Amino acid sequence: MLSWEAIGIGIIPGEIALGAGLLMWITSFKYTRVRAFELFYYTHHLYIVFIVFLALHGGDFIFGISFGGVFLFVFDRFLRFCQSRKEVGVLSATRLPCGSFELVLPKPSGLAYNELSFVFLNIPSVDRLQWHPFSVSSSPGDGPHSMKFLVKPLGTWTSTLGNAVEKATASKCPLALTARVEGPYGHESSYFLDYEALLLVAGGIGVSPFVAIIRDLLHRYKKNEPGLPHDVTLVWAVKSHKELRILDSLHPNSIYPDYAGQLTLNVKAYVTQELVEDLEEGEDEVRLTHIPTEYDVRAEEKPMSHLAGSGNILWTGAGITASVLGYIVLSGLVGYFYLLPTDKGSYQVVPWWIRGLMIIGEMVAGVVVFGGSVILIWHHFGGPSRSVGSRTGEKESLTEPLLNSENLENCHSITAIQRLVHRSNTVYGLRPDLHDIFDSCGKRLSGNNIGVLVCGPEGMQSSVADQCRSFNTILRHRHQAAFHYHSVSFDL
Repeated sequence: MLSWEAIGIGIIPGEIALGAGLLMWITSFKYTRVRAFELFYYTHHLYIVFIVFLALHGGDFIFGISFGGVFLFVFDRFLRFCQSRKEVGVLSATRLPCGSFELVLPKPSGLAYNELSFVFLNIPSVDRLQWHPFSVSSSPGDGPHSMKFLVKPLGTWTSTLGNAVEKATASKCPLALTARVEGPYGHESSYFLDYEALLLVAGGIGVSPFVAIIRDLLHRYKKNEPGLPHDVTLVWAVKSHKELRILDSLHPNSIYPDYAGQLTLNVKAYVTQELVEDLEEGEDEVRLTHIPTEYDVRAEEKPMSHLAGSGNILWTGAGITASVLGYIVLSGLVGYFYLLPTDKGSYQVVPWWIRGLMIIGEMVAGVVVFGGSVILIWHHFGGPSRSVGSRTGEKESLTEPLLNSENLENCHSITAIQRLVHRSNTVYGLRPDLHDIFDSCGKRLSGNNIGVLVCGPEGMQSSVADQCRSFNTILRHRHQAAFHYHSVSFDL
């Protein structure tokens, strides 16, 4: 149990690797991820200990079994590290009455993403180590120079960020905030466009990706693109009526005034923990506060990095190839000059744990030196347009908050703008009856292929999946409509 032989399996490093692996496994359960995210996140940095001591435990021969997966992980981690070193200025923050807020970040005009993308954000002023995933709530059609994210304070990290926005609101001072970004990641294609109709089911802040989807459809209809879904039903469940204001970030008429003649957009909201009698008069008229930041001008010169999130297969492939070749070269040199020395015809045996340590060193050096050289060239010469400013001579507004400045000056409340959620399509005190919703959609959209996308708690996803299964088997002959289930999730 306490032996560490020079030749053969090392027991002590194996026990250390096993302990690190068990700690990461135990903290991976949902309860820990939800209730103590910081514990989950920091514990998983033990992957470094796990990999190093695994190599010390079995040497180069046994570690070589998992070498391919570890090598690609190291390259991906290094690429993400290079991308996330760049700090970008938050262009604007818009606070909602429910406590949620919208952040707008600058991006290079050529950085590709789609409506179901998500990014990892790090706010150095909150915590330099923590990264949290957020779904993109904007569409590529909203503009090439910025991305939007809806944030709901839930844990310690998001609550601290929310407090910073709250203080800026109270003090009327600009919000000094920078962020580091990894991504965007997610689906490479907009698969929801393949369906004739869409049924979107969301819980709470899970409505964010569906805001992006509806935005994208409106922009596509404005461009007269063919073959788009002609009917969209959004079913949204929240705990408090104040959360309904999140959907005020979406104004269909401002994107495409004539959308109603081509796209049927139905919204059904459910406030599960309140009754309509609980509302005070005038609570529907809520004011949104737009907070400018100190980076409204400077951020033009420093958008987020295009590395990792640009989807450029050629540059990524070149980086991996260079890393592999670098490892082969280094491995050959070390093997020739150290591991297999010849001294008067005798063979010198090198301890297994040293061989394991060397294979890790060769792998890291191959990625950092050789792969890093390609990444450096990619960063300077192979990326999209690096300036967020106008190369075409036109200056596009980088910040488009929930209400623009003109609306804030001319309107006392958001009621002057058309809302998607109002008293007539909101149910209080009840949860969505998914069976009735599916039955209604099946009757109304008979003969259609309906894409069902759900973003919310696991219980909601399971219930929606059960309804899809039920209506695709027993009840399909009644409506001749097929429901295709997709889970939209970016949780860790």
